[in-house]
Amino acid sequence: MKKAGNREFEGIVYSNFDHSFECDEEYVKSHSNLFFQHSAWNFCGYIWYEDEKFHEEVWVHNIHRETIEDENLEDLIEHVNDEYGYE
Repeated sequence: MKKAGNREFEGIVYSNFDHSFECDEEYVKSHSNLFFQHSAWNFCGYIWYEDEKFHEEVWVHNIHRETIEDENLEDLIEHVNDEYGYE
């Protein structure tokens, strides 16, 4: 848990506020020593790339709920939004 905490924060990768990507999949892959935020109203996600997959720690009210992984960044974000909300 909190594997993202071993990395330095780079910035927001995706915002549920305006449903837009701030950086693309290749940028995240090429900066595997960093983590990125998936900002939302109902949760906070921390994303990083490791072992050929994207990982997202999902936190709700400062409680770690789960870590989800996917080979595709957009699919990962869609999965998390489906589970925790698009707001």
